[in-house]
This record gives sequence, structure tokens and C-alpha cells, in this order.
Amino acid sequence: MAGRVRAMSEVLTLVKRTYDEDGCTLLESTRREVFFRMASVGQTEFYQAQATDLRPELKFVLEDYLDYEGEFLCIYNEVWYRVIRTYRKGQELEIVVQRASAEEIGDEYDPGFCVADALDKIIALQESYIGSVGE
Repeated sequence: MAGRVRAMSEVLTLVKRTYDEDGCTLLESTRREVFFRMASVGQTEFYQAQATDLRPELKFVLEDYLDYEGEFLCIYNEVWYRVIRTYRKGQELEIVVQRASAEEIGDEYDPGFCVADALDKIIALQESYIGSVGE
């Protein structure tokens, strides 16, 4: 079975949110489904991420990178995840995620939640992680 490509048979829900200009008021939240196949987070990547306080749990592989529109959150098996890294390999796109915190999901529980308060820390962690992986 060497060289055989696994089918994209599982469904991932990508969540896209639009905020007002100050980043505090949720204007719109849309969900859409895409097909993917599961891949493993490599041992090196896992431990390098741990050093930057990130916890990669799953890696989703989309068949076409154009299926991804920069969504920050996703839902798989009714569990919320946040994207910590994407990587394009040819036409495919790898999306590495970790479980989302209540703050990151916040808008689903509390419409008054201000996402801008948490984004600076999250972006800094992502940049640190990407730099440590050596892309």
C-alpha cells in the first residue's frame, strides 16, 4: 500500500468570525464544513511547541489549500480547537490545532466577550512557535 493516498472522508467545521473595528463586538459568526484526513503531529513538532506554551493535539490535512480562509477556530467531534499553525504542501494544507480555551470560544457563551483582549498573547505564542519549528 506504499504511495496510496488516504481519502478525505472526515468532516471539520471551520468557524469564521467578523468583529467590529475595535475587535470587541462580534458582528458575524459563520460555520462551514470541509473534508479532511487526519495526520499525526510529529514528535519534534510536539516538543518544540511545548517549549512555547502551545499544545498541538491534532493535524488536519485539507485536500486543497483554497478550502481554508484563515479561520482561527474549528470544531471536530463537538470539541472546539484553535489553529496554531498551517503549512501548505503542494495543493494540500496542514492545519495543526490545540484545544480552544473558554476565552477563545468566548463569543459562543458571552456575546459581550472582547476577543481583542486575548489576541495579542495568542499571536505572540503562534509567532514564537512558528519560529521554533524553523519554517
